[in-house]
Amino acid sequence: MDPYILILVMAEEKWEGAYFLQEQIQSSGHSAKILDMGLINEARGECDFTREEIIAASGKNPEEINMITDRGKRMPFIVAGARKRVLELYTEGQLTGVISIGGTTGTQMGTQIMKILPFGFPKLAVSSTASLRGFASRYIGTADIALLHSVVEIAGLNKMVKNVLSRAAGAICGMVEGGMRMLVEPVIECKTPMIAITHFGPCELCANEIRKLLEQR
Repeated sequence: MDPYILILVMAEEKWEGAYFLQEQIQSSGHSAKILDMGLINEARGECDFTREEIIAASGKNPEEINMITDRGKRMPFIVAGARKRVLELYTEGQLTGVISIGGTTGTQMGTQIMKILPFGFPKLAVSSTASLRGFASRYIGTADIALLHSVVEIAGLNKMVKNVLSRAAGAICGMVEGGMRMLVEPVIECKTPMIAITHFGPCELCANEIRKLLEQR
């Protein structure tokens, strides 16, 4: 099976957007699959990775989780299952990139799932809440997740939503292609020792001098 870009979506709300995004990615010559990270209602369309499969990956019985009616209480199980499944797919060499679409909840879940993947692996979150104060720092944290502000709510498919998702498809495809040209060596496999330095603005000159001395050794 050829590797593919994985689309993370709450398919009970935004499946149409995910399907359109999948078509746009595939029209660029990349494969794409959809993972449902929905919480309550049934998915609006077919997904390659179903909610039941994701819940089972968390170690819980889907029927047991379906008894939970509170979205917030369901979320940790969906995120845990998706993180485990996504990491498995990455380890097996199935993934070339990951992209999520959503509002507050969808972006929160999607970025939590992406954080299981290593630095340098293509990650893009398309969000209608990217500009809300304090949210971007929660979504990204210390991960190298790219964040695209959709401006409009991703609800149904109008010209503006299609415009955003078309550009998002181009962005994730470009990230995948760029990563193929410039591979990032995992830290655990580096042939030379790696030292991390943190510094604050006023200390930058000092940190740079220390970096040069370390590199000389």
